Amino acid sequence: MQKILFFIAVLLLTLHAHSQTLNTPALVSPSNTAINQAANVLLDWTAVTGATNYEVHYGTDPALNTFSTFNVTSSQVNCANLTFGATYYWKVKARSATDSSNWSVTWSFIVTDTIFLVSPANNSLNLSSNQLLDWSVTGGASGYQVQWDTTSSFTSSLLQTFITGTTSQINTNNLLFGTKWFWRVRAFHAVDTTQWSAVWNFTVNDTVFLVSPANNAVNAAPNELLDWSVVSGVTGYQVQWDTSAAFNSTLFSSFITGTTSQTNVNNLRFGATYYWRVRAFHTADTTQWSATFAFTVTQGVNLITPANNAINQVVDVLLDWSPVSGITGYVVQTDTSPVFNSPEFSSSILGATSQFNTSSLLFGTRYYWRVKAFHAADSTQWSPVWTFTTTDTLFLVSPANGSTGQVPNVLLDWNPMSGVNGYRVQYDTSASFSSTQLVTTNIGTTSQLNANNLLFGQTYYWRVKGFHTADTSNWSVIWSFSVTDVLTQVAPANGSSFQTPDVIVDWAAIGGATGYQVYLDTNASFTSPAFVSFNISGVSQSATGNLYFGTVYHWKVRAFHAADTSDWTGVWTFRTIDSLTLVSPGNNATNQPLNITLDWAALSGINGYELQVSPDSLFTNPSSFIATSSLQSVSNLSYGTRYFWRVRAF
Repeated sequence: MQKILFFIAVLLLTLHAHSQTLNTPALVSPSNTAINQAANVLLDWTAVTGATNYEVHYGTDPALNTFSTFNVTSSQVNCANLTFGATYYWKVKARSATDSSNWSVTWSFIVTDTIFLVSPANNSLNLSSNQLLDWSVTGGASGYQVQWDTTSSFTSSLLQTFITGTTSQINTNNLLFGTKWFWRVRAFHAVDTTQWSAVWNFTVNDTVFLVSPANNAVNAAPNELLDWSVVSGVTGYQVQWDTSAAFNSTLFSSFITGTTSQTNVNNLRFGATYYWRVRAFHTADTTQWSATFAFTVTQGVNLITPANNAINQVVDVLLDWSPVSGITGYVVQTDTSPVFNSPEFSSSILGATSQFNTSSLLFGTRYYWRVKAFHAADSTQWSPVWTFTTTDTLFLVSPANGSTGQVPNVLLDWNPMSGVNGYRVQYDTSASFSSTQLVTTNIGTTSQLNANNLLFGQTYYWRVKGFHTADTSNWSVIWSFSVTDVLTQVAPANGSSFQTPDVIVDWAAIGGATGYQVYLDTNASFTSPAFVSFNISGVSQSATGNLYFGTVYHWKVRAFHAADTSDWTGVWTFRTIDSLTLVSPGNNATNQPLNITLDWAALSGINGYELQVSPDSLFTNPSSFIATSSLQSVSNLSYGTRYFWRVRAF
């Protein structure tokens, strides 16, 4: 019986050992004895093949006699609301429907109980009154409790306590300027709260730094832009300026701005020194005043052009000076007297433009000028007095002085003069401008004049002066030029031959001529019965017509206009043609048809041709034809007969 019982016991042990098929899970994280773990730490272990779920025991009892448990199907599980600063122990076993593994080893970890402050750094200075407080994130926390106070014991009446969500930042607001603030943070969840973090401190800025204008700046504008450093977290700034460093004069001004760190002052007194300061504020406090800076407002205008003592200035010279910002306008004065009391005194009030065009100044006169700026409350002192002298001279351009061969409608040209209403031009054959040929002309502002119908071969003198409503300039220097008196013949070339009876005589044109007179004759004295004279308007050539054949002709030409006639050119000659050139059939041609067309070189300027055809060379009894072209048909000639033919034009 005992043997049977022993056998059954051995069999049962063997069967039990055979059913333990699941491996024991290996713990992964948090690593054994890990510290600063989140209150919702993730427990992780190796997955076991064949396991359908895992049993997890965890608790603060090292023996896990008292514990909490999880049954999960994955190889991870998140804890929740663990006690801050506590040491936790945990182990895992795998299970299936028919078996379970051994328990894993037991590991431990410690839940964090500390918040780490991040920024602002401990003992920071000059911080904003709406400082961003930042700290480390604590896993598993539902939120944070933040405190700041002016005492490190957090017991003053200024203590602020805020509960945040899971964000690890908070903005303070309206902290007192120049004050040291202490702050701390702790985390919490549904069942526990961490200990407080370390206590850090920072000091809020209490100073505004002035930027521009730089201290003791000069030549500042009367609407100077005051600029200072930005102070974060403020509602606005209070700005004060005054001509007294104690800010107690009758010109004292105080201005409240928004959060912009600039403001324009207006209508400051010219030449005055101003003092200014700024402080920032919010709903709970105001900073101390900044340092006091000073600047001096410009007290005058700087002249630019024309340069002092400039000469040859136009009579509508542009006066220019450096602009002054923040003003209403300028007063400009000009005069021929340095004390500005002559009859030529002029005073003009302008807007804010820093230029002024004078008008109708006297020619060749020294002027004095000055400028001052003004606005609603003040005026600058006068600028220094500068002087310039206006031009009194025009400069001639063309025709060049002493030039020759000019046409009788020559273009007179001179440098324009700004500011004039027009010009007076004189030209004459007398250098004293006293002859009967004197011409005086007033023209507008164009600086050119066509002088017409000048006498051929004459020397002319000319001069110009400008004028406007108040004055007239001096005459320019006197220049001279000589008008041409000779035409140049072109064609036919002198002594040429073989010219047609309608030959075109050609010569170089002269500007300003109304026309030309041409003489043509068979003798050089132009006295023969063949003498021809004709006038041509405009063009510089003429067809002759009906000239004698084989005759030498003489020709000359001269120009004319309404007031004068030029000299004759020299006498040129040409000879007219007196023979025609036969073309076809060629001389001594044979085997010609009984009906033939005779051809010869055509000649212009004729009425026609006379043609004779004869069987004898003496043309005893010829056949005669009159032709209008250089072709003529001849028919019914005799076979085997030699014919002679000749042509002449008429």
